[in-house]
Amino acid sequence: MNALRERLWTILEPATEGDTLSKWCDVFLITLILTNVFAAVIETVEWIANRWGWALSLFEHFSVSIFAVEYLLRLWSCRANPQYDSLIWGRVRFAMTPLALIDLLAILPAFLPASHIDLRMLRLLRMFRLLRSIKLARYTAAVDIFVAVFREKKE
Repeated sequence: MNALRERLWTILEPATEGDTLSKWCDVFLITLILTNVFAAVIETVEWIANRWGWALSLFEHFSVSIFAVEYLLRLWSCRANPQYDSLIWGRVRFAMTPLALIDLLAILPAFLPASHIDLRMLRLLRMFRLLRSIKLARYTAAVDIFVAVFREKKE
């Protein structure tokens, strides 16, 4: 079980030299994140949302499922890192790290019932979907540029 946990941890973390499976996992997750950001942006165009809303919604459900499984697998396998070795508190410490919190906030809106939320709250939850782009911080320093542009153009 420990060997599986350790291997899963190395696959989900950014790839090291020569780890092909981890590299493909990185490519898949980066592509999914970028595609989600693109989908969230084009969904704001009314005619696209009217015509392709069903496909965008289906893609959203698929993506949230993948991201939720990724989050749960990271939470399970984090004990492979000596920093999070404790059965309960290690996972709690991992779950409280900035990247784990971003992962959680990126999927959380999909699990909240939208029927009792006013439109302002719904817009805020949609904004959380864009947090998926911040998940790229795990993979690239280019996120620093994205954050700088976002700060400059936030209005």
